[in-house]
Amino acid sequence: MLSTLITTVNQVLMMLGFVLIGYIMRKKRIGGDHVSAVLSSVEVNVFLPATCFKTFSDNFTISGITQNASFLYAGIIVIFFAFLLAKPLSRWFAENNLQKDVYMYSFLIPNIGYMGYPLFEGVFGSEILFKMMIFVIPFHLMIYTYGMYILNPTREMSFKKIFNPTIIAIILGIIFGVTQLKLPTFLMKMVDSAKACMAPPAMILTGFVLASIPIKPVLTNGKAYLAAIIRGIVLPGITFAVMYFLNVDRTIMVIAVGCMAMPMGVNSIVFPEAFGGDSMTGAKTCLVSNIISIVTIPVIFAFLGKFI
Repeated sequence: MLSTLITTVNQVLMMLGFVLIGYIMRKKRIGGDHVSAVLSSVEVNVFLPATCFKTFSDNFTISGITQNASFLYAGIIVIFFAFLLAKPLSRWFAENNLQKDVYMYSFLIPNIGYMGYPLFEGVFGSEILFKMMIFVIPFHLMIYTYGMYILNPTREMSFKKIFNPTIIAIILGIIFGVTQLKLPTFLMKMVDSAKACMAPPAMILTGFVLASIPIKPVLTNGKAYLAAIIRGIVLPGITFAVMYFLNVDRTIMVIAVGCMAMPMGVNSIVFPEAFGGDSMTGAKTCLVSNIISIVTIPVIFAFLGKFI
């Protein structure tokens, strides 16, 4: 438990160091106002898809499918029950429909891509990362369908947004994994290099986004703290209690609880900002949630390390 705690603390501090860099850059206007847009574009279109493709192409074999199908089923079940919990919570916290949609997304979808992937790989290794990626496939589908739909006040949806680079990379990774096809050496090295670059830009981008939030009204907002505690402690606690009581496979339990322990993601800011929705509500809860996660994530991951 102690070794897992130390590893997790080091991983979280490393990631938060990059968040601080992004925060300072935004405050000091280093690089101009378009840095966050560039980082977001590169992260979403290059680094994150490369990570998904590499992980699935290396691990998604025929035997891998049969051995790990339970993780996909578990992901479907967990997000279904998360949806049932997020519905009443979002209505209780919100003062209007726009806020309700932001709270709904924040309670339903944890920060899987920007924080979950590098954290799981850094603490538990690439094998657990692969199983975790299978588990969160339903979450990715939810992000780019229902999530994007509710955070857009016009309620517009498009085929292009559903089949985004991340989903396409997962599909291609599955195809290459099952067929055992190999990319040319130079392309494989490009993918490896892009995968290695995923975490720092994601954390710097998070810092950029959080730096746009006025700190004082956030830190005095009681609802933001309560929402962050529910996201980072209550939801993973419920997940653990149910799975432990039902004697669910330990690795599935660790991945499910670890994912649910992630803080609220920046999409609750980015999507409403892009679509003309309520980005400030997401900004308040996201900032407090990420601050609280400095303590909650190492403790929860250290506890989960006993079950791996």
